[in-house]
Amino acid sequence: MAIYYVSGLSGDDGDAGTTPETAKQTIGAAITASANGDTIYVKNDATYNEAVVIPANTGRLMFGYEGVSSDNGMVLLDGTNSLGVGIYMSNTSGASIADLLKIANFEIKNYTSHGLHYQRTSGDANNGPMFYNIISHNNGGSGFYSQRASGSEVFSNCVAHNNAGWGFLDVRCAEYCLAYENASGGFELYDSSSYNMSFFKCIAHGNTGVGFHDCRNTYKCVASNNTDDGFEFINNNNRVQSCHECISVDNGGYGFDIPNSYSTFGQGNISNNNTLGATSSGNLDGWQSFDVTVKDPSLTSTFTAEDARVGITMGASADTYSGYATSGWDDYAAPSGGGGGGGQHIYFG
Repeated sequence: MAIYYVSGLSGDDGDAGTTPETAKQTIGAAITASANGDTIYVKNDATYNEAVVIPANTGRLMFGYEGVSSDNGMVLLDGTNSLGVGIYMSNTSGASIADLLKIANFEIKNYTSHGLHYQRTSGDANNGPMFYNIISHNNGGSGFYSQRASGSEVFSNCVAHNNAGWGFLDVRCAEYCLAYENASGGFELYDSSSYNMSFFKCIAHGNTGVGFHDCRNTYKCVASNNTDDGFEFINNNNRVQSCHECISVDNGGYGFDIPNSYSTFGQGNISNNNTLGATSSGNLDGWQSFDVTVKDPSLTSTFTAEDARVGITMGASADTYSGYATSGWDDYAAPSGGGGGGGQHIYFG
């Protein structure tokens, strides 16, 4: 597999692009020169005003870098409110590109449609790409849109904020991801197929709409200050749904909107100060009082998992800490006794 380089500052699309000294100037030129499975290093020395399209049924390993290719660098893609999709990929033939499609270290903003759009219509259910360390914001569609009939992709350490659509739309697997202040909601996870989904330590904060929708296998996630439900579950196709050790506070709907068929669907979940109450049905454990704050990532530096964390400060009237040591809250270095003081914290990240 070949390696290509891009430098918006010093590159030339007429050069070979196979060394840093002969780098291409645009990402599109490097994609055209490269082949399925090749690696492209994009240097963060300029703003790239282009819509990136990876040829159908092929993959690229595309990484932003700084200095040398072993250094991560957040590369800025700016659609200038005139270009459609920031990064677009499609797999319509069922080609095996799971190990050949990875994208990391990009900031995507000001596109008229989605920031990143992956479309898949057929193929191996276990075959999917990986996207990590990507920030997508202020786009006319959703921050991330994974549109497909099969397969599973992974989003890791990604942030979507201030998009006109959802933060994450139709995503199946995510970890350490943050969606805040998006106009349609945080995570739209609706899925009519048989594929399971998994979400680990993700945060939906301050979105217009639902924080998490159709959240199968949701573990240690937080929904706070969303205008509708924090977590909304749908009993679709009789798929098993589970929610363990999740937190829902200060949302405009239910903390957990659970189908009537689920009397108990998890353990260690906490709901507080949601407008319609803790849950539409089912049982929840919970403290009586605490506050949640979200640390927003700085867009001027590389995003890391530490930037997607939630500090939970228990209020003076909080219930005592009981029964959670066996359900996983000890992973957050929770106190041995709750209530009082208001200065004890639990951290994600």
